[in-house]
Amino acid sequence: MAGLLEAIDYLLKRFFASAELRAYESLCLDGWKGVLSAEAVAILDRQLRLPNRRVQRGFAGKVVVSYCLGDPDCEKLPPETRFLLQSETSITFASIVIRGKGPHKGPHSLKANILLSDGIFGALVFDRKPHTVFDYPKGVKRDEIEVIEVRVLIDPMCPEALATQPIPDSSALLGWVREWAETRQARDLRTPLSAGARERILQNLDARLPDDYLDVIAQTEGLRMGACQVRGLSEIPTVPEPEATFYILADIDDRGGVGVAQGGTDAELYYLDNDDEPRAVGTSVRAVIEKELTRRAEEGAE
Repeated sequence: MAGLLEAIDYLLKRFFASAELRAYESLCLDGWKGVLSAEAVAILDRQLRLPNRRVQRGFAGKVVVSYCLGDPDCEKLPPETRFLLQSETSITFASIVIRGKGPHKGPHSLKANILLSDGIFGALVFDRKPHTVFDYPKGVKRDEIEVIEVRVLIDPMCPEALATQPIPDSSALLGWVREWAETRQARDLRTPLSAGARERILQNLDARLPDDYLDVIAQTEGLRMGACQVRGLSEIPTVPEPEATFYILADIDDRGGVGVAQGGTDAELYYLDNDDEPRAVGTSVRAVIEKELTRRAEEGAE
């Protein structure tokens, strides 16, 4: 049965995916190219010209995923086709803002986050559905659109851009973060990103983050306690849902993720899993993690 499902999935991707980006999607990548080094532009062009490259769109074009047909994770690509910074996590490297111009200029702009994984361009994630900006997204022409902002968060040609070092133990932490980590035997502690990198990433997140999450990432680029992981700032994935897009700040093994909604101004956290609608769970990452760890401890004692 698994083989049959894989075959069906392959056929759907082969015959219903597209090999071409739409004009506004291509313009976003061109805007990014304008601030990349010549070497990085050459690598991106190699990726975009791969004969087996395909794109698929979801959520009415809000998400555009790029992959290699027959090798969806692009594992077989040679080193010269990858950017030098290769993170296993799919993260945002840049954001581009575009809008219609002339008679096509409307009240809204369209922001695209550019995501890479393992040194490969993986997706564009827009902040709104393109049809809310362009009357006919599929037919909009390049001369009807303009780039109004390009923001670089991470240089894909700088392997050290996200470099961190292991923190030997929680004694290097301060305040409640240290107390929390010690009582829960935290592991995977790493030095935080540079102040400049943190500022760039935070400015690009269109949401208010909980104060206690900011306390954590100021001292360690993420940590794990039992079945719970607080993600580092560089590891925050963008997860589109039908009605909203979320930034995942923490994961709970076998259950789902906890994050804030794009555009949120109140730091409200939402619990997301595969079986239910997102539900609000307060404004404290610390409280959510504590509750989950306590629940698991009580279940283990029964």
